[in-house]
Amino acid sequence: MAWPAAVLALTALLTSPAAPAAAAAPAGRDFNGDGYNDLAVGTPAAPGPNGTTGAATILYGGPGGIGGHTVRRPAADCKSDWNVPCRGWGTALAAGDLDGDSAADLVLVGVYPKTQIDSWKSGSVKTTAYPYSGPGAVLGSGLSVGQFDGQPGADVVGVDDSSGFEAGGGTYPASRLTARLNGADWTRNAFHDGWVRVRSMATGDVHGSGRSQMAVIISKYTADGQEEAPYLWLLDDLTRQPASVEDGLWAWGGLCTTANRDVLGCPKKDSRLAMGDVDGDGHLDVVMATPSSRGLQIWYGSAAGFSQFPGFSAHDIGWFDAGAMTGQDLAVGDVNGDGAAEIVLGAPKAASAGRADAGAVVVVPGSKSSPRGPVLSAARIVTQDGMGSADPIGEQSQAGDLFGASVRVLDVTGDGKAEVVVGAPAKNGGAGMLVVLRGSASGVSDAGAQVFHPGQFGLDSPQTAFGGILPL
Repeated sequence: MAWPAAVLALTALLTSPAAPAAAAAPAGRDFNGDGYNDLAVGTPAAPGPNGTTGAATILYGGPGGIGGHTVRRPAADCKSDWNVPCRGWGTALAAGDLDGDSAADLVLVGVYPKTQIDSWKSGSVKTTAYPYSGPGAVLGSGLSVGQFDGQPGADVVGVDDSSGFEAGGGTYPASRLTARLNGADWTRNAFHDGWVRVRSMATGDVHGSGRSQMAVIISKYTADGQEEAPYLWLLDDLTRQPASVEDGLWAWGGLCTTANRDVLGCPKKDSRLAMGDVDGDGHLDVVMATPSSRGLQIWYGSAAGFSQFPGFSAHDIGWFDAGAMTGQDLAVGDVNGDGAAEIVLGAPKAASAGRADAGAVVVVPGSKSSPRGPVLSAARIVTQDGMGSADPIGEQSQAGDLFGASVRVLDVTGDGKAEVVVGAPAKNGGAGMLVVLRGSASGVSDAGAQVFHPGQFGLDSPQTAFGGILPL
């Protein structure tokens, strides 16, 4: 998609907030304990010694931005219990304090060919293995660290898609909830009392109780293997079998029509979820973006819980192109420090400067004011070629770069204004690239962006796909 002039005109600077607010970056991202959030990047295809593959690069935050790094690879003699070299290190990542020492641990998924999960802490020369018995599964769709069981100690949860079932002469993928709660053994629980497939998930403490919940876009299968229209569920107890669904936040795409889609929640297979405080009231909101309907819907959190119906709903948004947003990523965080989080959407298939699939990112400001929530008319579009008249990145878009394939919002400078992190995993023929756009009182800053290429970290393979995998 080429961005029309009318849309690019929306990239004017946002109004500055009256007073600064605390940082909205997620907790548990400070790997070296210096008080600044750090950023991890997974590169599972990066070649290593003796047939191993994969690496995780940790970029250290500080007052001036990213400075310093550590690259972790599997040990040269690392082999699975099948005597196969360890491969795919960094297929999925998560971060959180697993041992209660106030410094984050990095959780890494590899496939050896069984799924293997390790954790690493800054200052340690070794990793800690958490054996997982998934048969070749790429565990880690939405891999997350949090407090999910109501007990002291961090938990690790994710989606295991290694299960499958046969129906009508075919074999169909199915999802199960996998969790390591409070340091115990891994468990696999059902999401539902039948076969389902998880399309997207997000986690967070939406009730402010100290216990996290999981929002999922999920499809049920019929007896003959057909997928029903997707549901949006909020799972409030992941320890139950199957996980329990909260009544307050619930939606089914099968009820939706063009006439009622701005009233009902309307999840689709390509919908993506994220959580953040978009209206600045101190409660996490559930954000759903859907390329096929060019739609954005938000369920606002409150002390009383969620309404079943979205508090914000818009479709056929002018800058929201279904083709450009194919493979989109979604993140929410406070970029301008006013207490209301911005919504960041990756558009990796967008055309820029006439180059197909070069990619772009859209940043939609949040607001505490009436009407609360996202300010669609103030959306800013960022490409490698510039942001309005500014050019903070200094790179040039090339066809197939997929800039925006991954996006995160994380305050690495500690100033209360989170940075927008953007991956372009196909840049330079598949080597990849990562961009860190500075946050400011006016939103994404038009200066001070940092650009990282894998060669800076000794990752010289042309197929590294650097920037493609970031922790949630």
